[in-house]
Amino acid sequence: MLLLPPIPQLSEFSWERFSQQWNSLTSQTKKIADGAGQGEEFKALEQQVRQCVLSRDITQLKNTLLKRKGVRVLTQLWIDKEDVRKGSLNEETIDYIQAKHPKLGMSSLMNLISLVYRYFDALVDGNIFNRLTQWLNQQIEQRLKDRKNTSDTILSVLNQAKWLFDLTAPKALVNLAKQNHLDLSEQLKKLRLNELPQGRFLDICHAQYYLDTLKEIPVGEQHDVLHELLKHDVATMPFEEGKRIGHIALEIIIDRSAGAPSEIWQNFVLNLAGDPRIANTATNYRQ
Repeated sequence: MLLLPPIPQLSEFSWERFSQQWNSLTSQTKKIADGAGQGEEFKALEQQVRQCVLSRDITQLKNTLLKRKGVRVLTQLWIDKEDVRKGSLNEETIDYIQAKHPKLGMSSLMNLISLVYRYFDALVDGNIFNRLTQWLNQQIEQRLKDRKNTSDTILSVLNQAKWLFDLTAPKALVNLAKQNHLDLSEQLKKLRLNELPQGRFLDICHAQYYLDTLKEIPVGEQHDVLHELLKHDVATMPFEEGKRIGHIALEIIIDRSAGAPSEIWQNFVLNLAGDPRIANTATNYRQ
């Protein structure tokens, strides 16, 4: 189950300054991405690294990871290729890279940040999520020590708001939006978090916001959140305990109706869950 306890100390952050710093972060990220070598040599190295992982040639993989470019390629493949991620994103590989490269190149560091936000709670198997975030915090702190002026960099932003690397961050952002009387999209935009790579982090933020809103709207009345929850990509999004967002939404509607639902809410339930009289072999019934 994804536990989302309240995050303390949110009021200590200067959100206006944080927004300015995150804007700088996204600009720098784009420059790094645009400048990253994607020529024939880079693509050949990608194929080599992927083959090493798939064939479990650990010796050759370690030899490749002795070079900074090898680390950059592997961290990019962790983002792009599920087979490489499953085959090599483990504590042994992290330990080896940390030992050989006490200070990561900026491209590799940015890859790891993107990896965490894109897959987020999908990385909780074993201790990988904790290892990645600990690694990132260590790398960020190390780089900050080496710089005289860090007030407007990606590293200083993430160093100030370490809770953004916590599994509770989506809940914290939803609470912050409520505190500021903002729509979630407005809050994300204010913090430049809407410019993060699309993935589980942003999905969970929106899902948490929709479900919290569903708990608070007047019983039986129409609301924009009902329309959002009927979208297939939203309703079928995994949430917690093997349930999807649609399951949680139905539970909330049924619990709050306290008897016969209004026509609006009844239509919502039928549109989301489908006709209960359909065959139990139907895909929608099984979902």
